[in-house]
Amino acid sequence: MPSFNLWAPELQLKPSPVVGVMSIALTLLALATLLFLPLQGFLLFMLAGLIVAAAVLVMLERVFLVSDSAITRVYYRDKVWWLKTRNGVEYPASLQPDSVVSPWFVLLNFSLDKTAESTPENVVKKTDLLKLNAIRRRRRSVLILPDGLHNQIDSGDISPANIENFRRLRVFLRFGKGL
Repeated sequence: MPSFNLWAPELQLKPSPVVGVMSIALTLLALATLLFLPLQGFLLFMLAGLIVAAAVLVMLERVFLVSDSAITRVYYRDKVWWLKTRNGVEYPASLQPDSVVSPWFVLLNFSLDKTAESTPENVVKKTDLLKLNAIRRRRRSVLILPDGLHNQIDSGDISPANIENFRRLRVFLRFGKGL
């Protein structure tokens, strides 16, 4: 029987300008909606502060990828998905069936694996086991647009290499063993 190697995703993520613009637009929309609510001044300012604080946290972790817990790399090796955070910690994860694959974006929903024992010691160090225990029950989502993929020759725009990697990811998830 002929055998072939299926392309395995190994994605280095970078900040996506499109996601940044969408996040700012949604934050401004939420703030504008507050103006139409019949609220007193102090409560209005408190809700506006909460919206801005949440927006800043989302922008730091999901858009600019500067938070320590921001996912900067996603790869699939030996039938296991791996998530790497900005601080260098890698976690095994299970891709959930509610992930979305469309021509414009890919939303990967992961649940972090529950067993630290199955993780190689060189990947998750003993000091990081406490962090792993704290996030065991958590789910992580990764929104990927073509402009959010890093390649070797990065011009800052959506390059043909980014589009090709994005296409390969979509094909892998739809027809490969990704989902």
